[in-house]
This record gives sequence, C-alpha cells and structure tokens, in this order.
Amino acid sequence: MVKKIKPKGQDDKDPNKEILEPDQFITRSASVFDWIQDNSSKVLTVIAVFFGAVALLGLVTFFQNSRNSASSKALAEAMRVYHRPVSTVEASTDTPADEKPFATAKEKYTASKDALLKVVQEHGNTGAGAMARLYLADSHVHLGEYDDAIKQYEEYLKATGGADTLRFMALEGLAHAKEAKGDLKGAAETFTQMTQLEGKVGKDYALYNAGRVRLALNEKDQGKQMLERLVKEFETSPLKPKAEELLSTLQ
Repeated sequence: MVKKIKPKGQDDKDPNKEILEPDQFITRSASVFDWIQDNSSKVLTVIAVFFGAVALLGLVTFFQNSRNSASSKALAEAMRVYHRPVSTVEASTDTPADEKPFATAKEKYTASKDALLKVVQEHGNTGAGAMARLYLADSHVHLGEYDDAIKQYEEYLKATGGADTLRFMALEGLAHAKEAKGDLKGAAETFTQMTQLEGKVGKDYALYNAGRVRLALNEKDQGKQMLERLVKEFETSPLKPKAEELLSTLQ
C-alpha cells in the first residue's frame, strides 16, 4: 500500500509507482529545506507501515469486541474495498466483481473513500466509525486530497482519548498530510505533539521528523534540541546516525 503521492499541482505521470526507499534523508544542513521541497512526494510513505501493523492490530481487537454489531459489519465491508489490490493483470472470469483487482490506484482509493465515508456518515459515533476515519483519511491522502485527509485525522483525534493506541498513527498521518500540503509549521507542531505521547514506541521517528522540519523552518535551536534528544535517548535507533549527521552540519 506504499504508493507515490504527489502534492497538488505536481504532475503525476506514474501514480502507481511504489516508493521502495522511504528514508532518503538529508546530509547537509543547507539542503534541509531543498530536500523538503524536492521530495515532497515521499513524505507520507511511513504511514503505510503503521496501517499495515498497528492499525491491523487495532482492527483485530476491535472486531473481537464488536464483531456482531452493524457498525463493525459495515466497516468490514468497507475494508474489503480498501484492501483490494491494484493490478494490471486481468482476474479470471470466475472471480467475483467485488474481489477483482483495481486497474489503478486512483480507482482503488476513490472506491475505498466512498465506502469508508458511508461508514463514517452512518456510524460516526461508534468505534467502527472512528476506525473508518483513519482509513478514510489515508484514502484521501493517496488521492492528493490533503485538506479532506487533515479534516478526518483531526476528527478522529477529537473523538479519541490520549491513551488510544492508534493516536500516534493519526498524528503521524496528520503531520505528513500537512507537510505534503506545504504547511511546514503545522507539520512541525504535530510531529512535536507525537514526541509528547506516553511510551517510547515510534518516538525516535517523531523526534527525527520534528527536528528536520524545525530546521527546514530555520528554527535551529528547537530542531537541534529534538535531534539531540533522539541521539541521547535512542542509542540503537536506525535514525540516530541520520540525526547525528544533521547535527554535525550545525556545528
């Protein structure tokens, strides 16, 4: 589900191209802002990791607790659309229509957007409706509809508590959507919120991104503080060398 996503106004000659190297980071402080601008189509790739792991765990727990409810059934049907693959290979003639691969990513995420929006509209105050908002936001992101994605992420965050296990994922999606839209200030603030969540899972990722975006905004002191925290608190993080590399350019 890792797709190449381009900000509005940018040509999209290959909307189905997968990004295989999601962590192409900066090596010089002078290139921080340029990297943001030149690689704006790559800033959302890590969302897929959480949707494939953390969100799946959340779904399993959710379905175990409410598998017989109308809302969970509606979400399950929408998720069948969301998880249908994209392929240029024609399905066999005996494949049911609702199981055939989509021809393009745009077709897939348009269909999943419609299906998930219906769940949100009909079951918005349920756990299923909240979960649907996350996947609806992700569908909007894949379509380059960043304002709509931001709205759904924010609605999810309003409806859930601070201890929600998927809150990190929602904030991450929100931050990357803001960055793709060009709102670096909003992205930096949201990444910073991620660093303030309880626990340490994913916090090195939050610190790194908060640091690099702060540097892109020329907020050097704040950016340096975030990167130094990463280096100090996460000695085994794969992002530590990248943080050290950025810090070395600030000397």
